[in-house]
Amino acid sequence: MPADAAPPRPYDLAVAGAHAALLAEVRETGRPRGAHDLIIAATAMATDRILVTADSAGIADLSDVRIRTYR
Repeated sequence: MPADAAPPRPYDLAVAGAHAALLAEVRETGRPRGAHDLIIAATAMATDRILVTADSAGIADLSDVRIRTYR
């Protein structure tokens, strides 16, 4: 694994719970998101991390997801 790569994280019970909460949120708001966006955001939530991305369109206004954009 390259030195600057993040180690893989398992899709465990904590991530599944965060994923379910995010899925309920987007269904309630009527603004669907990509499946992978939600899994990545749920992983960040469950591990108390900041999600760093160049494209925050799919995750920008999700509750409890901390985001930092870069360009």
